[in-house]
Amino acid sequence: TYTSEMTQLPHLRQLVGEACRSTWSAAADQAAIAELQLALTEAMANIIEHAYQGAAGRPILLELDVASEHACLTLYH
Repeated sequence: TYTSEMTQLPHLRQLVGEACRSTWSAAADQAAIAELQLALTEAMANIIEHAYQGAAGRPILLELDVASEHACLTLYH
């Protein structure tokens, strides 16, 4: 569980990138990883802005599923 601060975003983006690269190994599609990281950035910003009206310290849960042919991330608030 993370909190509603954009300062946590670099760690979350790194986590997603590392999970994809370790699962996909040499076949890691850097463009697909960048798109997932962008989607994560936008979703987290929307949660902070709209769900929490900018309030810091509120919970955000990241669920990440990476398999050989797909990756799915879900943020819960």
